[in-house]
Amino acid sequence: MSRIIEPVHTAAVGLGNIRFFKSLLPGAHLIWFAYEDILKAAGLARHMRRHFEAMLKQDHRDIIKPVMTPDGPATLAPHYIAQGFVDAMEEIGRMPAGFASAYTHGAVAAMSVITGDLGLSGTEAMNYVIAAFRNSNGIEGPHPTIEASS
Repeated sequence: MSRIIEPVHTAAVGLGNIRFFKSLLPGAHLIWFAYEDILKAAGLARHMRRHFEAMLKQDHRDIIKPVMTPDGPATLAPHYIAQGFVDAMEEIGRMPAGFASAYTHGAVAAMSVITGDLGLSGTEAMNYVIAAFRNSNGIEGPHPTIEASS
């Protein structure tokens, strides 16, 4: 954990801020996020945050990445982990109102930063996002593409 990883975007979500990061995997992938941030933003008590952090490290240790950020150590996890967490919390009635929508807006803004940093046109950005979705979900190529209209 020597290199400092900068977030590409930070969004106000629920009761806190969630930092979004470019995937640490090669190629096009959906965003990753700081797992600790989503637990705090959901308003979970400290003992519950520790429980969820332990579950993540036990069940997904091959996927998550401990990194150093400008704000200190963080555990990065892929977007689908956030989706599962949000869905589970909504199902048991523990998610603050508007949380899922705010998270989604933050994730979209982060992907816009990533595609913008790559210098992609609108059509190229859409093709990148299609490839990122498919790669992040284990859908093998060739990926369908959108052609620019003339």
